[in-house]
Amino acid sequence: MKYGLILVWICLLSAVLGAQNPGTAPDSTRSIDLLILKNGKELKGKIERYELGKPVILRQYDELKEIPFEEVDKVALGMNPAEMANFRRPGKPALQKGKTYSQFAFGIPMGGKLTGRTTMGFNLEGSMGIQLREQLGVGLGTGLNFFFGEIDSRLVPIYGEVRLYNRPSARNRVYFMSDMGWALGWLPGVDPAQGTQLRGGFRFHPAFGVLWNTSATTRLNTEFGYLLQNAKVREGFFETSTWRREEHYTIQRWMLKIGFLF
Repeated sequence: MKYGLILVWICLLSAVLGAQNPGTAPDSTRSIDLLILKNGKELKGKIERYELGKPVILRQYDELKEIPFEEVDKVALGMNPAEMANFRRPGKPALQKGKTYSQFAFGIPMGGKLTGRTTMGFNLEGSMGIQLREQLGVGLGTGLNFFFGEIDSRLVPIYGEVRLYNRPSARNRVYFMSDMGWALGWLPGVDPAQGTQLRGGFRFHPAFGVLWNTSATTRLNTEFGYLLQNAKVREGFFETSTWRREEHYTIQRWMLKIGFLF
């Protein structure tokens, strides 16, 4: 009798659990389909029919649902959870092949004085380019570089850049970039007519960064790299000068940059 009651309880418990969990829940590791409606609602399951102008038939557990075609905004077929997260917050259109991109960034030179006669400063730079592939972009940039110290330098860099990104399906994309070019310079508060002139020179700036997927149209990016900038101070540069002096110096700094790519 005792074992019979236990058996009855087991049967009743199985029936209750079965009623609470009809069907089999989708495995979180396997591919699933995703519908995003125009009202923002998301539906997961298996799409049984998807034809232009006809209601979409979606299987959820053991139930079939019909969704009017005009209510559907986006459809993703056979996605895993990682791809689905990236689909909800899609990659920047500018990172697609053939698209253009623009970046504006604020840079902070870091580290002790290595060479040159500057100790601190900040950079404002922007660039524009094109994605030759989803993992490769090239562009041109310029900006204003301010360095303060024994010599307060103002430099205007003009450079070409190359950007290499990791896999396109990544939600936040790691990249390597390098720019190379030339900088023009001037000394604030100094009249060139007095015979003093700041001349820029070769610039090289490699860096690693992360492009954070903050929205569908704009991405925050952070970079950490190294800046090498040559410059020269020339005094008595007029032909009528009776003396001349040139001082070459190099600015070498670690560079932290924070910007937006859109």
